[in-house]
Amino acid sequence: MSKSKKRTRHHKAKADQKVINKDSTPTKQQEKTIKEKQEYPFLVQNLFQVMRQELSEPVPNYVQILEKTLGFPMDIISSVLHKLAQEHPEQALLLCRETINHPNRQLVAVVAQALGGVRLPEAFEILNELEEKLETDGVKDAEEKELRKEVARARHRLRSFGVAPASTPENTGSPVKISAEREFQQALVSNVDGVGNILGVLVMRSPGGKNETAVLLFNDQTGLKDCRIYSFNQRQLDDFIKEWDLSTTGVQLVPTEREYLNYLVSEYLSQNRLSNWPIPQDFIFWRRYLEASEEYTQPPVYEKISLESIRESLALLLPPSEGLAQTPEMKNWLLEPAIVTEYAQKWLERQRSRIVVAGAFQMEFQQKLAGEMLERIFTPETMNHYHRRLEHMAWYFWITEQIGAARLALAAALDLKERQSPINSPLLRAIALSSLEAMATVLEAGPKSREETGE
Repeated sequence: MSKSKKRTRHHKAKADQKVINKDSTPTKQQEKTIKEKQEYPFLVQNLFQVMRQELSEPVPNYVQILEKTLGFPMDIISSVLHKLAQEHPEQALLLCRETINHPNRQLVAVVAQALGGVRLPEAFEILNELEEKLETDGVKDAEEKELRKEVARARHRLRSFGVAPASTPENTGSPVKISAEREFQQALVSNVDGVGNILGVLVMRSPGGKNETAVLLFNDQTGLKDCRIYSFNQRQLDDFIKEWDLSTTGVQLVPTEREYLNYLVSEYLSQNRLSNWPIPQDFIFWRRYLEASEEYTQPPVYEKISLESIRESLALLLPPSEGLAQTPEMKNWLLEPAIVTEYAQKWLERQRSRIVVAGAFQMEFQQKLAGEMLERIFTPETMNHYHRRLEHMAWYFWITEQIGAARLALAAALDLKERQSPINSPLLRAIALSSLEAMATVLEAGPKSREETGE
């Protein structure tokens, strides 16, 4: 090594030493940088938790959620979105889809980066949308160039994870291909149980031959109440369907048109917004398989049975509609136990009275109690719930080839909607009397003895 190089290195070392000695006390900017590095993981975790909480709202405002992060450095926002993509890809997908049109190009670049970690075929669709938007805007600058690079990097990352773009559905006679992952197999739906629940089942066949099955629980008060995803072989799927038996559970699953299941999802999700019930996490991932192909102005059952034909025959159909309360599909439609108990006790007191009362008067008193219960229980909102339940039951009866029962159910539904009078509804009065008698039987039996209960 020459003497000049040695001198240069020696002088540089001395200069560095002076800088170190001079700056041994960190400046305010250096202190801020050190503090930010120390707080970085804490900030990311806190911001992630806040974002997850807001994304779990029934109707999240995705743009607003992302805009709230703009006060933080872009590398922190990027870390939060990458964490979301890894741990909750379905939510990350929805967030990214709704925010690719944001005017802040730096933020959109961070969103594109995050899409590279969302290991779902739909991520390619959003990246394609973003690229098309860049073409439409026609802006050619450094930010646009960098954004295109991020899109290309995200696609490369997805492919490196083994994720392929979703295939385009084809209109053929074979089962409909929804994506490269799954094929539609069947849809099933249940009757309405005693508390307003409906089960819906969507079965999709995976490339490995498994029956990927979404089980949805709809409730007329909360909306889409639950969604669970299962992976069954054919025997397990058959056993699962057989478990729902009218004679033992009061609920039965029957095959239905797939579009009807999509209609139920669309209809009940609107109730989630009113009830503030959070959308189930598993449903977010399967939502793309349950999109209705059209906006419904009326329930699909009216495509099978004309509303006008029901209206024209209403006077003939209403009286026998009370018989629906005794069908296997609707015999569990009992009214609220806490309220029914109060009236059942009055009924038992009258029966136990020492004063002998003629049977006609007993029946009249029972009818009076039933009317009082109906007035107390059936608010306008409850009437609307029963109206919707009956329309669904009409569909259920139709697909199970019980056309007469389907027409009776629609007549009862129309009567509730137009007259808004629970007392004069033959079906509701029959349900009230069944509830009263069932509760009176329970109260009369009394609590079981300790020997019977094994205590």
